[in-house]
Amino acid sequence: MFKKPLFAYVVLFNLFFNLIPFQFSAFALVDRTISETTVIGYGGENLKVSSISQDYMVELFDELKANKSIPFRYIDDGCFARAHKMSILLEDKGVITVKTFLIGDLRMIDPSHPKGFVDWWYHVAPSVFVKEVGALVMFDPSASDEPTTRKDWVYNLTSHPSGSVDQDFETVRFIYGPDDVLYNPNPKSYSKSDIVDMDEALAYFTEMLSERLGLGEGPVKLYGSGNSPNSPRFHRLSPLKTKNIFNK
Repeated sequence: MFKKPLFAYVVLFNLFFNLIPFQFSAFALVDRTISETTVIGYGGENLKVSSISQDYMVELFDELKANKSIPFRYIDDGCFARAHKMSILLEDKGVITVKTFLIGDLRMIDPSHPKGFVDWWYHVAPSVFVKEVGALVMFDPSASDEPTTRKDWVYNLTSHPSGSVDQDFETVRFIYGPDDVLYNPNPKSYSKSDIVDMDEALAYFTEMLSERLGLGEGPVKLYGSGNSPNSPRFHRLSPLKTKNIFNK
């Protein structure tokens, strides 16, 4: 049998490892270490939250942004369901988030929306502590194509002429809607009824988005109609009621 010289195997070995696609090298270089820190919550309590590297934050953000089960482009409604789903998916990877709530006169600018913008009275998204930034950074692909600091996130949603902040605060990841902090401010797990509501809401808003884009026939049933066996809640209080219950 013909035997190749030793140097030939050395050359082939070097070629193989030098031709590995760049993404594999990049994957290996990302610091995916997860540590723990705390932030102050709505009631003044210390909330546990993961502390991760900036590169890992970007990697996780891009993974979530590509998730087809979350209708990020339907900005009219559903932030509560999107935030809940993202928190659950991140926790599956060992990343513990907090929910950041913003209440006030908010506006999301989106040229692809029929009106070019959407006004909100509140918004919520999950956040984690990023080591290099030294602050909370937001997971919110509906509001930005890349991670933004909490400070910039608040500014971007309130920089229009009438923009204002009534309240902004953090809660544990299990909180679903802003009113929940009044009745059960520190739950220890995800509520089954909230999970049912989340799944129904995401399905409904996905169909609404498909209808808007001309990709489907619209929703098959009204979200929050009580058609679900567990009669999901609809987490949208009136702005007036919200101002009354949150102003101390």
